[in-house]
This record gives sequence, structure tokens and C-alpha cells, in this order.
Amino acid sequence: MKNNFYSTWHPTVDYDDMSMILYKILKDKDAHHRWLFTLSYLENCGARKIKQMESSLFPSLLILKHGAEEARHAYFFRRQILKLGKDPDEIMPFLGGAKGKNYLNLLDVKISKNVKRLLKLEASELKLATYLLTTYCVEVRAEWLFSIYQNLLNKLDISINLATILKEEENHLEEMILEIEKNEKVQKLIPLCLEIEGELFFNLFESIRKELKWKNSVVKLRESHSEMKNQVTLS
Repeated sequence: MKNNFYSTWHPTVDYDDMSMILYKILKDKDAHHRWLFTLSYLENCGARKIKQMESSLFPSLLILKHGAEEARHAYFFRRQILKLGKDPDEIMPFLGGAKGKNYLNLLDVKISKNVKRLLKLEASELKLATYLLTTYCVEVRAEWLFSIYQNLLNKLDISINLATILKEEENHLEEMILEIEKNEKVQKLIPLCLEIEGELFFNLFESIRKELKWKNSVVKLRESHSEMKNQVTLS
């Protein structure tokens, strides 16, 4: 399905900058361990939030499916830590620190506050609108980020395959679009919600960048590109 909602979406982080950061992470097994641990944590946060949507004994098939897949994604990322020769049950510091830990919770809270302020919905409707908009923003980001991640995994010949994850994230996005299309008021909040997510992700990126001591200057970018060219063939 073609997504017309975010035709003007801006990722707030340059594609090359994100690639350079992920390249640096993947070249360091300890950093990669923390990256996978952080991704698993965020996927599990998403699964737990979806679980809260089960307000009745008989939640919709969409909610059940989405919650089950997010939980499995959390398991998938944690299990990939074994491929690095690391302990998947070792508690690691989040990559990006508090910005990594709180990214999803802050996104959910900020979107909920704006939905409540702008749409004046009842509790159940507020909950659903927040779920749809938060999930929509997360899936837009996931498609972009996981595609970059998979590209580098391939180039560096790391045996982690996100094909199933990417397909399911794409399906989640399409499902959110179908639901959001039913409500014009909710649709109108998409630009604002994407802007909120963009700021939170930029802050997370900056936190990771500073932590890894990577400077996104022109000189450093050229040095990083040169290093990558010596290791892999850029597409």
C-alpha cells in the first residue's frame, strides 16, 4: 500500500549520518550488543503498551496480532545477541542512555496529551487514537531505520536477517493507515505527531553520537566514508 500520509516526512537525521553511526556500532561487538538489547527493550515496551489496549476479554484480532508480533520482535533482537558471542540475559546500559530508554514512553505521552488537547475525545476513543498515531509514527521510523541496519548487516556479512521484521513492520504501518483513514480528525494530527517523533529520535541520535564520540563534521564524514569503502562496497 502506498502511504500518502507522510509524503513530506523528514527523518530529522541524515541518512548518511545514521549509516555512519550504525556502521560504528556494528564494528564494535559491545556497542552492537547494547544496540540489540536496546531494540529488544523498545519492542517489548511496545508489546506491553499494546497489551494495555486489551480493555476487554475479547480484544480485536488486530490488537492480538500486533501485540504478539511486537513481543516476538523483542525476543528476536535479544536472541541475536547470541550471534555476537554475548549473553542475551546480561543487563546492559541502553544505547543512548535515558534517551534510548524513554523514547517510546515519551512519544506515547506527548501524543496522548496532544490528542486529548486537540480532539477532546472520550477515554476509550483517546486511547485508540493515541495507539494508532503512536504506532504509525513508530512504524514509519522503523521502516527507515531497520532498512539502513539491514543494508549494513549485509555489507558487513553479519548473519542477522531482519526480512521478517521489516515485512511485519510494513504490515503494521498499512494496518494503521487503514484504521486512521476512518477518522479525518485523527488524520489531521499526523504531521504534528511525526514532528514530535522526529524531535525525540533526533535527541536519541545525538545522545548515541556523543556517547560514541562521533562527530558529524564534513571531515569526519569523509573519513568514515573512506573507512567504509575499505571494508565494503557502497551501493
